[in-house]
Order: sequence, then C-alpha cells, then structure tokens
Amino acid sequence: MNISNNKILITGGASGIGLGLTEHFVKEENTVIVCGRREDTLKEAVKKFPKVITKSCDLSLADEREKLYEWIAAEKNK
Repeated sequence: MNISNNKILITGGASGIGLGLTEHFVKEENTVIVCGRREDTLKEAVKKFPKVITKSCDLSLADEREKLYEWIAAEKNK
C-alpha cells in the first residue's frame, strides 16, 4: 500500500488520536483534510501543520454530513 501522496480525510483529526494520525500522514507527504466541530481546535491543528486543510462540521447531523460530502466532491476537482 502506498502511504504517500494520497488525499486523506480524518474526522476529529484536530485533537487526540486523530491529531496523531494527522501528524503521521502529513509527515508521509499526504494531503490531509481534517474536519471537526470546534473551530478553535481546527485552527490550532493548522498552526502545528500548516498544510492541513480544515472544515468545520458536526457529523452527528445528516445535513452537515451531506454538506461535507459535497464540499469534498467540489474540492477534489480543484
């Protein structure tokens, strides 16, 4: 399995275990997208890893999941 040059979505990747995964995948030269509910925590993740792309959303809500899917679909074509 190739662990470099991938696009990876990590939900809750701005803190705890998710942040550890974010760090690992960033070091392996991947494009990492992190989503979470807390905007301040997402900003802190970007301070640590400037290449990380963040998206604020609450995945417990169906409409937020749909918006995230649509946003990712639009971003992949950029």
